[in-house]
Amino acid sequence: MSSTNFPAIPDPIPTLEGLYASILPLKQAMEMLVGTRGNQSVVDGLATAATQLPPYSTASESMTSGYNLTTYKIPDTTGVIRLDARRGLIQRLSNTAITDVYAPFYDCVMTILIINATATPVIVWHGFTGGTHGDPITSNPDDRFLVWVVRVDGVATYQVQALQ
Repeated sequence: MSSTNFPAIPDPIPTLEGLYASILPLKQAMEMLVGTRGNQSVVDGLATAATQLPPYSTASESMTSGYNLTTYKIPDTTGVIRLDARRGLIQRLSNTAITDVYAPFYDCVMTILIINATATPVIVWHGFTGGTHGDPITSNPDDRFLVWVVRVDGVATYQVQALQ
């Protein structure tokens, strides 16, 4: 069995010309994968993508803009809720009664806004590790809480911050 040596991709250069030149090895690797040797549209597509990249800097990188996220509303229930970050990293729960909340199946980080809709709602947490989890979730109507849920390598925990 023989191995194929791909050309090394050079470090990015902080000019458009340098960036365009660094695309050539990537183009060659893509041509080998998709079998479109000599197809100019591959180069044109990569060049277009390169012009839309943020500027490269040799200094430490930082994010200067955010993302617009849509809040997923967890359906009102009086039963079991399995947290699922695939529905969105920001979610909202209207706490109406006794609710069992289970840790997510997948590694993730998510934020949940909990709003007490009625008096004496109770949340029972299942599948989470750790001792203290921040502020207690009170049972007053209209009380609000932010809950950060983290699951890494199968270990899940949460942290509560009361907002009143």
